[in-house]
Amino acid sequence: MNRKDKIAYLERYKKLKDKFEYLDNKLKDPDTFNYHHVKTTVHQSLEERIYERDKAYEDMIYAHIEINRLVEHDLLLGYKYTTDMYDYEIAKMLGITMKQFNRQLRESLDRLEIK
Repeated sequence: MNRKDKIAYLERYKKLKDKFEYLDNKLKDPDTFNYHHVKTTVHQSLEERIYERDKAYEDMIYAHIEINRLVEHDLLLGYKYTTDMYDYEIAKMLGITMKQFNRQLRESLDRLEIK
């Protein structure tokens, strides 16, 4: 697996997290339950929306567990792909420059084995 494929695989968690947050916020939106409009069969029922949100949550958790398992011994990869921190924040926390951060990130991705 090349570096680009590894990055795409590791970014799954953040994409699934964004999907869950979108669906969760959509359910919490007061306009979601506007009973003044005519209901059609095209729109999802409340139960279907809740199921979709819960399924997205489950997918997000499984992705988080899998990615944590893969990067558990690499702080840089762990912070990069399981938190919402920016690269410069991670570099500052680890006490390295952005140049060192980028070099270590490339090296960590090259060492990472995804089966």
